[in-house]
Amino acid sequence: MPAIYGADLENVAITGTGIFDGSGEAWRPVKRMKLTEGQWDKLMRSGGYEEGGVWWPTEQSLKSAALVKSLIAQNEQEPSAFEPARDHLRPTLVQLDRCRKVLLDGPTFRNSPAWNVHPWLCEHVTIRNVSIRNQWHSQNGDGLDLDSCRYANIYDSVFDVGDDAICMKSGKDADGRALGVPTEYVTIRNCQVFHGHGGFVIGSEMSGDVRNIAITDCVFIGTDAGLRFKSTRGRGGTVEHIYIRGVLMKDIAKEAIIFSSYYSGKNNTDEPMAVTEETPIFRDFHISDTTCIGADTALHIKGLPEMPIENIVFDRVLLTARNGATCTNARNITFRQTKVLPEHGEPYTMVNIEAVTIID
Repeated sequence: MPAIYGADLENVAITGTGIFDGSGEAWRPVKRMKLTEGQWDKLMRSGGYEEGGVWWPTEQSLKSAALVKSLIAQNEQEPSAFEPARDHLRPTLVQLDRCRKVLLDGPTFRNSPAWNVHPWLCEHVTIRNVSIRNQWHSQNGDGLDLDSCRYANIYDSVFDVGDDAICMKSGKDADGRALGVPTEYVTIRNCQVFHGHGGFVIGSEMSGDVRNIAITDCVFIGTDAGLRFKSTRGRGGTVEHIYIRGVLMKDIAKEAIIFSSYYSGKNNTDEPMAVTEETPIFRDFHISDTTCIGADTALHIKGLPEMPIENIVFDRVLLTARNGATCTNARNITFRQTKVLPEHGEPYTMVNIEAVTIID
C-alpha cells in the first residue's frame, strides 16, 4: 500500500508547503556503481545485506525477489502468499486511483521507496508548485508517473529524482491493452528537472496509448536523457500527437532526444517480425524552438524494422553534442531550420530511412 492513498474520490487536494518523506532508505536497494567508494563504505557499515554489488536494507528484501517472480508467474491472487516478501514489495509515496478533480499544490514529496507520485485512472488533475525529489541513485525513483489519466495540467514544479522525472504511462503489456485507457489531454509547462533518467518521458509502459500531450517552456539540466520516448516489442499501444516547444536542455549525459522501440525485453532482434497488437507505435511528434547545449548524443531514433517511427518534425531545433543524430528504421522525418552540431563525425547518420526532409 502507498504511504498516501486514495481511491474513487472526488475533489482531492494536498496543499501547503509541508514535506512528505517516504523513508525510502528503509526499502530501496542501492547499486554500488551509483555510489562513490566513501558512500558505499558508509552504506555497508550501516548494516543491511549485499549481494552482487547491490545493497539491500534487510535480508528479506534481498531474498524475496525470486519468490515474488514465482508468485506472479503463477498468477497468485491471495495477498497472504506475498507476506514473506513484504520488505521486497516497495510502495509508492502517493497514489490516487480512479479519482476526479485532484489538486497537488505546494508540498515537497521526497525519498519514496519506489515511484514518488502516481495518479492512475484519474481525471482533471492539477499539479503545480510542487517539488518532487528522490536521491539520484534511488532505484525506480521516478518523480511523477501520470498513468492512464486524462485532462491533466502540470506546471511551475521542480523535479530532482533517481529515475524518469515527468513520465506518461498507460499500463504494461496485455494488462494495459485490456484496460485500454490512454493518457491524453495533458499540458506540462514551466517545469525544471535537475536530475533523472529522462526529463520528459513517455513509456515504456504505454500499452493503453498516450496521445495529445503538450509540453512547453521547460528546463532540463544534467539529466541522463532530455526527451525520452521508449517502448519494446510486447507492449503494443500507440503514442501520437505529442507537441513539444520551448524546451532548454544543458549538460545531458546521454541523448538529448531519444526514440527507442528497443527499450528492454525479449525479441530485440533487428530482423523484422510480424506486426501484432504487441507492436508499439510512435508517430506524429512535433518538436520546436528547442535547444540542447551539451550532450553525449544529439538525437537517437531507432524504430522497429516492421514498425518504423514516423512523422516526426523538428522545427527550429539546435542540438550541440559530442556525437550527431542517428536515425534507424524511421520514415517521414523533417528537419526544418534545425542544426545538429557534433564535436565528432557527421551531423546525420541514416539507416533504413524513408522520406527525410532537411530544410535550412
